[in-house]
Amino acid sequence: MALSIYRRHREGCKFADKPANKIGCRCSLWARGTIEGKSVRESLKTRNWERAEELIREKEGSREKQKRIRLADAIARYQTDCESRNLANATIKKITKLLEALQKFADSKGLNFLEQIGVAELREFRDSWKTWGALTQRKNIERLKAFNSWCADNKWTEKLPRKAIKAPEIEPSKVTVFTDAEIHKIHTTIKNPKMRAFILTLQHTGLRISDAVQLRKQDITDGRLLIRTEKTSADVWLPLPPSLLAALAAIRTTEFYFWTGASKLTTVIGSKRRGVAKLLKRAEVRGNPHKFRHTLATNLLSNGTSPAIVAKILGNSAKVVEKYYDHWIPARQAQLETELQKTWDSRLVRVK
Repeated sequence: MALSIYRRHREGCKFADKPANKIGCRCSLWARGTIEGKSVRESLKTRNWERAEELIREKEGSREKQKRIRLADAIARYQTDCESRNLANATIKKITKLLEALQKFADSKGLNFLEQIGVAELREFRDSWKTWGALTQRKNIERLKAFNSWCADNKWTEKLPRKAIKAPEIEPSKVTVFTDAEIHKIHTTIKNPKMRAFILTLQHTGLRISDAVQLRKQDITDGRLLIRTEKTSADVWLPLPPSLLAALAAIRTTEFYFWTGASKLTTVIGSKRRGVAKLLKRAEVRGNPHKFRHTLATNLLSNGTSPAIVAKILGNSAKVVEKYYDHWIPARQAQLETELQKTWDSRLVRVK
């Protein structure tokens, strides 16, 4: 890295053929050279030679300082920033897992500083994701770009080109739901009252399993449930059916219905997920806890509930609901059929 100072003389300057640091010349001073292999030419916005030299030292010193940011320090400071922005715990956990993997990859390659992690290294890091599915990879590429953008905003590194790291192609996910017969088989198979209450909670609230396990006694007032969803942190009021209220009332608790509050949240989520999986296997029904959420959403839409209302219940945006449940919206299907039927009576036009 080297920068040199030169004057851009005005037309007719009598010092044009003299040394650049000639005291009598008052033409503007510029810097030129290369930094990290990139050509640089810019005005120093001064006519004073001593001031120009000072600015060059500051630029070069600043660049050297930027080079010394360690990857581990950048990761730690980014995690602190994520926490200060009150991101959901689940989101912070995913970011932490990704950046821990990045640090492990960098350590294996002997890369200690942030400046050493360029496009080629990040592509190699992406290629090492052998156990992550295509959707997870797409999400992690977004998280990597967010980390890089944050570091670039701090002037620690260069911002990645928009298409520097391409995500894998994935097929659109297809929403599947439980049929009435499958719901009946599931409830017939249940023997444990607490599991029945948990299944009814998933079935009638559409809560994600991470929210359902945190259901508290004080969250229910006058037969309605108030809960702040983990993903969107939005308040949602939901009326509960008598069957669910009765099942919850049978559970002895002073706070949480499905969690002691003492163990880690991730532990109880994993336990409940395995419990539901075993139940569905005994009932010979294919699915997972999230399928109850899909079932509630599609039932609401099929009954004519607007996507905006369904989105509020699910804690999503209306656009997300329309994206994943479009074919379940009667109005859209009716419009499609109407538009097609308009073409039935049109006469064929012979083309010569």
